[in-house]
Amino acid sequence: PGRVADIVCAHMVLPVSDKHSLLATLDPVMRLRRVDALLDSSALPFSPTFEMTRRRAIHCATQRYHRHATLEHLLLALIDDADASAVILAANADRDALKADVLGFLGNEREGIVVERIGEAHPTPAFRRVAQRAQLHARELDGVVVTGAHALLGLFAETRSPAARLLDKHG
Repeated sequence: PGRVADIVCAHMVLPVSDKHSLLATLDPVMRLRRVDALLDSSALPFSPTFEMTRRRAIHCATQRYHRHATLEHLLLALIDDADASAVILAANADRDALKADVLGFLGNEREGIVVERIGEAHPTPAFRRVAQRAQLHARELDGVVVTGAHALLGLFAETRSPAARLLDKHG
């Protein structure tokens, strides 16, 4: 049980001080209770705009018969999110070129993951991590809601994802 909490703790998006405090808790049951409490306390609501963006990303994956909604689906939806789009424009990135590259990736690279219609696509663990990271960014900035701009920032930490590499490519 203690090892499971250590693994959960290592993959959670929490400040380092909270992780150290959790690891110092020797009782595994108490440690899991503290993990739950930290996760509950870090949750901020999504703005209506970002909630629609998340739904668009999942709908995009579903329409393409993809089993999972990936970071690339999320990035595609974020390009049209008002808050994330403002960040992209402030960074002098070409939104249209970025969108074309993401669509190209989804069209070419993801052809092999097409499945029969089995219902709605499910967000990948990375998709969920970005949402968690966005909540932490919003909380750290004393925000009251999570926006697409927070999610865009959260996406950069997923350095192994093609979505993060595409963002980097476009500055």
